[in-house]
Amino acid sequence: MDGIKKDEAREWIIQKCNDAFTNDYEDWEGFDNPMTRSEMIAALDKCNNTWPGFEFRGHRIRNISKLHQAPHCE
Repeated sequence: MDGIKKDEAREWIIQKCNDAFTNDYEDWEGFDNPMTRSEMIAALDKCNNTWPGFEFRGHRIRNISKLHQAPHCE
């Protein structure tokens, strides 16, 4: 990845499961800006602890346009 270590690439978001049987997931508001793998793991723990009634997953973004639309983190 052009000099960026794999874990440092901001290519992960958090999604909430609507229906695992039909593979229906939605981006979870507040956790839908691309993050590193380490940030995603921490965010996933936070979501699971904050909303225990929902099922979440870390989702690797493969759509480059979404990566470029995200605001830059400070």
